[in-house]
Parts: sequence; C-alpha cells; structure tokens
Amino acid sequence: MWIFTSTIHEHYMQTVTVKYNRIKQVLIAKEKSETELAAHFKVTMNTVSRWCTNVNQPSVQVLFEMAQYLEVDVRELLNPAALEATKGKKKK
Repeated sequence: MWIFTSTIHEHYMQTVTVKYNRIKQVLIAKEKSETELAAHFKVTMNTVSRWCTNVNQPSVQVLFEMAQYLEVDVRELLNPAALEATKGKKKK
C-alpha cells in the first residue's frame, strides 16, 4: 500500500509542478550560492533547494527581500511562463 501511495504522490507531483520562480537562474547569474542564500535568510539548505527546484515557493515577503539581497527587480525572480501553464486550469 505504501508503494502505491508513493507512486501516486510522485505522479501527482510530476504532472502539476509549474516552475513559478527563477531563483536558481538568478543565483547563477549573480554568482551566489544556495548556501549563501540559506545563511542570509537563516533557513535550511533544504528550504532553499526546494525553492530552487520549485517544489515549494517562498512567501511574497521573502521574495521581495530576496530581490533586494540579489539586487534585482522582484519580477526577475518570477517565471512569466507559469501564467501560461496555469491558464485554463479550473480552480478547486
């Protein structure tokens, strides 16, 4: 039963993952590491990794603070293609 549940969960995560942010790309462009970001925001490496892989998203407040830290416009941290990916999906 656990294997079946895990398989469903993995399939669900693969089919609904939308890349809402570009944090990883901006870190690379700014020559900053995930470790530096984690230290600055006093969060775990796991948290930053989940942001960079779009498994989880930072709060809006953190996103604005991150833009300041990385010296970019907050819009650079967002993926405009995510809007297209979510169009037409029904809200639950």
